Amino acid sequence: MARNDGRKVSDLREIKITRGWLDHAEGSVLVEFGKTRVLCVASFTPGVPRWLKDSSGALRCIIYSGCSTLVKGFRKWMGYI
Repeated sequence: MARNDGRKVSDLREIKITRGWLDHAEGSVLVEFGKTRVLCVASFTPGVPRWLKDSSGALRCIIYSGCSTLVKGFRKWMGYI
C-alpha cells in the first residue's frame, strides 16, 4: 500500500530542522516533516513574574495553531480573552 505522496507505509517523511529561523527571538527553530511545518520559539526573562511570587511555581506555555478556532479556544482557556 502506498500513500498519496508515493511513500510506503514504513517510509518516513523527510525531516528538516532550521535553527535560528527568526532574527528577533532568543531561540527559534523551524521543523519540517514533508509539507508540515512547525515553528517553535522560546524566550527567557530572568526572575519570577509578580503573579508567581510566593507560590510553588508554574510553567506556562502558549501554543498557536494554524486553526483560529483552536487558538481562540486555547487563549480563552488560558485566560487571555
